[in-house]
Amino acid sequence: MKKLAPFSALLLLAGCLASGPDAVSASAVAADARARLAADAMTDRAALSVSVSEGVAVLSGSVASEAVHRRALQIVRGTPGVFAVEDRTFRQ
Repeated sequence: MKKLAPFSALLLLAGCLASGPDAVSASAVAADARARLAADAMTDRAALSVSVSEGVAVLSGSVASEAVHRRALQIVRGTPGVFAVEDRTFRQ
């Protein structure tokens, strides 16, 4: 049992290191995308939310027009760290 304790601690530490930075960066990417949407004159009033996991952003909420929809997708796709966008928006 004593021989396994250091090995178990090492595995636990490796698991934390592997998941920690990814989780932080995903939330930072999502926050950046939300800030970009809020700063844009076309999308600032849209009721949108963004979540990110492993570089895939999920854009959800409602948009008033097709132009706002296209602009929101463009902004999220252009956010550094986003590699794909899953569109779950709907038109009001």
